[in-house]
Amino acid sequence: MSRILPLLCCMALLACGGNQVAGMSGAQAAGPESGQSQVDSRVDSQLDTQTVQLTPGQSVALRPQGMSLQLLDFTDTRCPVDAKCIWAGHATVTLSLTRPGAPAESLVIGTEAPPAMQLPYQASSGEWRFTLLSLEPRPTKEGAAPMASVRAKVLIEKR
Repeated sequence: MSRILPLLCCMALLACGGNQVAGMSGAQAAGPESGQSQVDSRVDSQLDTQTVQLTPGQSVALRPQGMSLQLLDFTDTRCPVDAKCIWAGHATVTLSLTRPGAPAESLVIGTEAPPAMQLPYQASSGEWRFTLLSLEPRPTKEGAAPMASVRAKVLIEKR
């Protein structure tokens, strides 16, 4: 028992850091203080990837693809931070993807859920895949956050 307790403490501490994105500090993962959208221009040498943070109504230009992405709407039925739930819940964001010379395309992506539930998770457009990494702030018992305070972190990958 005396050997298990330190192991459990270490596991609990590691779990507390679960909301950070690999390679980013907690402040970077939380997003800009000004509410401006930002692009993390990390590009993998074998796979074009970007992580963007979106706030409502602002368009983010994606490099080098010439596309832009905008957060249009969200739904959030995740378990409130101040409650205990049987299921973690699910959140989705609706994005507008604009490409040069093409009409805007609507994409719906969400938090991961069991496949049997058939809830939105990733979306693809052309050779690009979009994944929701985080949606902040989490809901409380009073309900989901107002749209103006929402920040969505999205991963864009070349398939």
